[in-house]
Amino acid sequence: MKPRHAAALALVGWYLMLPPWRVIGGEVRSSVPDPDASLSKWINVRNFDTAASCDHALMQFLDAAGDGEPLSDRNRARFARCIATDDPRLKPN
Repeated sequence: MKPRHAAALALVGWYLMLPPWRVIGGEVRSSVPDPDASLSKWINVRNFDTAASCDHALMQFLDAAGDGEPLSDRNRARFARCIATDDPRLKPN
């Protein structure tokens, strides 16, 4: 790998993201996540330097969203994803 490619990879960070709530009939339904929404509308929960650290936090996040959370939060958490900060889908449409 060329040094400039390694430097470019080092600049990429990671976001742990949740989908927004679904809008139905003009109202936001806080019990129904919208995993099909554009990534630019997803909520950034936390930032990470590496994919591995984001994946580790994602596993912890999913474990924490177990039985102690309301059903709507558990439903939303199961769609959480680690997304690279340079992912073009994060740009507003």
